[in-house]
Amino acid sequence: MKNVLFYKLKKLNDKWAVVFFNDETEEYKVIKDDPEELKRFLDENKESVLIGANNYVGDDILLTSLVKYGNLTGEVNDDDITELLPITLDITQGIVRNNLIDFHNMVSSLWDTNGNIFPYEHAIHEEDMVNQLVKDVNLIKLFSEHPERNGFLNWKLNVIKEFNLPKKAYHYSYGDIMREILGLRIPDTDRRRKRKISIDPKLESAINEKNDPFLNDLLEKLKEYYQSDITTEKFSVKIGDCVVKFNEQGILGSMESDYIDTSKHSGYSYLYIDFNSFGPNILINNNWLDKVAKHPLKYSEIKDRRIALKEQKNIEQLYYKYLLNSGLDYLNRVYTKGGVNVGLSLTITGVMTMMLLYKNLEAYKAELIECNTDGLIVKCPKKSVDNIIREVDSLAERLNLSCDVDAVNKIVHFDTKSYVMEFENGSQKHLGDFGLFQTHDYYCSGIYVVEEALREYYIHGVPVSVTLEELRNINDLRAFQIVKKQKKNEKTKHIKVDGEYYVYDRTSLRLFAVREEAIKNPLYVKNAKNKLEEYTVKRGKSVKDGYFHFELADQELPNIHDLDLTYYIAECYKVINKHPMKQVPEIIIPGSKKICFTDIDGTSIKEKSEALKRLVFHNAIDGMIPEEDIEIAYDLFTGIKGCYLVQFLSLCKQNKGYGTIDNLANFLKEKDLFPGKSARVYKQFVANFLEEDRKAAYELEAYEDAKPLFEYLKSEGFDIPSYTNWYKMVQEAKLEAHGFDKYIEKIYAIDDYYAKTSIKGWEDVLASHHVSPDDFTIMIGNGNNDLVPKRLNIPSIIVNHTGKENGAKVKENGIIIHDFSEIYKNPNFLPEIEMRRTRKK
Repeated sequence: MKNVLFYKLKKLNDKWAVVFFNDETEEYKVIKDDPEELKRFLDENKESVLIGANNYVGDDILLTSLVKYGNLTGEVNDDDITELLPITLDITQGIVRNNLIDFHNMVSSLWDTNGNIFPYEHAIHEEDMVNQLVKDVNLIKLFSEHPERNGFLNWKLNVIKEFNLPKKAYHYSYGDIMREILGLRIPDTDRRRKRKISIDPKLESAINEKNDPFLNDLLEKLKEYYQSDITTEKFSVKIGDCVVKFNEQGILGSMESDYIDTSKHSGYSYLYIDFNSFGPNILINNNWLDKVAKHPLKYSEIKDRRIALKEQKNIEQLYYKYLLNSGLDYLNRVYTKGGVNVGLSLTITGVMTMMLLYKNLEAYKAELIECNTDGLIVKCPKKSVDNIIREVDSLAERLNLSCDVDAVNKIVHFDTKSYVMEFENGSQKHLGDFGLFQTHDYYCSGIYVVEEALREYYIHGVPVSVTLEELRNINDLRAFQIVKKQKKNEKTKHIKVDGEYYVYDRTSLRLFAVREEAIKNPLYVKNAKNKLEEYTVKRGKSVKDGYFHFELADQELPNIHDLDLTYYIAECYKVINKHPMKQVPEIIIPGSKKICFTDIDGTSIKEKSEALKRLVFHNAIDGMIPEEDIEIAYDLFTGIKGCYLVQFLSLCKQNKGYGTIDNLANFLKEKDLFPGKSARVYKQFVANFLEEDRKAAYELEAYEDAKPLFEYLKSEGFDIPSYTNWYKMVQEAKLEAHGFDKYIEKIYAIDDYYAKTSIKGWEDVLASHHVSPDDFTIMIGNGNNDLVPKRLNIPSIIVNHTGKENGAKVKENGIIIHDFSEIYKNPNFLPEIEMRRTRKK
């Protein structure tokens, strides 16, 4: 997107400041307490696109008030905003569909540009306030590069332009855009009056032809129900073992079934049948809104585009899905000129389409598991699958619909609003207790770690404590938060800074369960005597004794290890106790896995000779620098004089995933390895060097005892990942050259992880490899770099193939062997290691 201005407004008492940040030039403009300057600036940039940093809490309203009235107190409306400001888009849209989260609280007060947690610095003085705003906008700039967010903003701009929507449509939600495209009106009439219902003519014809007593009776009941004032109790219809309940929004519940694993039913398959963008299919393909909506063809065009993009596996189709599916709430409030309620008619059409489909599938012995207005799950004999797919396609063609049929591996299902399914490809669909929304990196609908732990428990049998520990070990504080909106009638909260109390003005609270002693900067509220006291209201029903929901927009955040998992485990068991599984999947017992991490260089494969090292370097730099300078550069790069590679690996130890081509090239340029050469030369050299190093891998010899070791470890049930201090592409070539890749399937390298001499690196790799503290884990290496795991109670077995004197660290901390036969020829070796490890624990 070209020429975009981000903005962030902040006020403090009667003072205010705005920062505008240009997305393209990276220049910023700060305006403080000067409405006239603000007006001039906006007028000069009225062709630019403004991206609000925090529009949900009214930055656009405040800006409009300053432009219109010269102060922050004037009342403004949407028309004022669209007339007086350039285009304004909420930056949170596209990441958080319903704008539930205060973007500033969620991002700019939590994460610095490296993704690390830092304290929110309350800006008290004017200069500090401006500096904070500049920092916020820089973070917004960083965040703006997220492809999903950029995709949404571009899409919204294009849709508004393409369909010639009014200027205020830039502020519209998905549903509002859909209503504007259709030209639908929402009348100021009483919604509780008697409604007229219409059903799609093609569907009604198909039902009449079927002439099924159940369908005929159900249709009459639904018409009677939806044409009433909707004051009656919801009613139920039993279909075999499936009880289908109806209310104004359609189907509420289905078969009571807690756990289904298709592998246990070899003669049956479970199929998830889903009609794509059901509402638009009914509305447009059947001309259901003909003579009602002003622009049915435009709506049809959006629907067709969404289906085409889905076939291309294009993520942009999700935006069209949101647009197309977010309209039911609006349609329920819309009436045609004849008084027909659009939303309720769409609901009844969906319900009857699903029931007709089910009745057609009964001939193939299909059993209904779950149903809603645009899809259902059926159990059927495997031999009937092809016939069922043909039946679905036939109905879809007759009603001019489109649909998907997917096989399901496992279903944990309590009702239509609380389930998790795992498809054949391993993907999941979940709702309710398993995740109210599809969670996102930048937003948690509930407590993400609880939802993730529940899904792993019910689908794969992983104990919730194991999942929670893994998520804590990857240091993702956001995953443990509860998001809560401040209520208007809540007491005003204050924060204490340098002995002074300031109003804590936040619309969103991020709550974490932590030990009380971890609270460093509490909030304060006024008591009955109008004196400020610590705010401890959150202690109580939802938090166990001794814990506290800590509102983390304060100056200091707790360390991730201040989070005690007891609370989160208890949250999981609220669901597990409510929904105990009658058929439990095979539980993965902590300690049941065997993992042997192994080094490559000098351990299973011999080190490069000095001659080969020089050849790799010479070939990589050939022609780029004078011949006479190559030896000097080589000595600096890898020799005693400079050993820049060792220095670079030290940086990789401090920064996860630091070992990229660009980072190594920039590091060597800073060291001036090739004096006077451009950044392009350095980048080309690193790329050449890695390619030459990869080719040299096929010239290296393997230790003869390595293959028997790997064979033995595999026979003993060990998984054999590798953690290495070099680039993945080179190490993969080394394993491939000697056939070791069939034993070592996973490589953790500096491209994506810390250097292995880092304790944080080992914690990260263990979490990534799903290693439990109780698993039998060992490390096999050949030197000091392989001793770090001992700090995590993982024995390091050090092989000394060369016969050189072992250093003091190795003698003190390693289990020294002289060749691998000491492991695979000694049946007591590994059991003794395991006994020793367990005893130390």
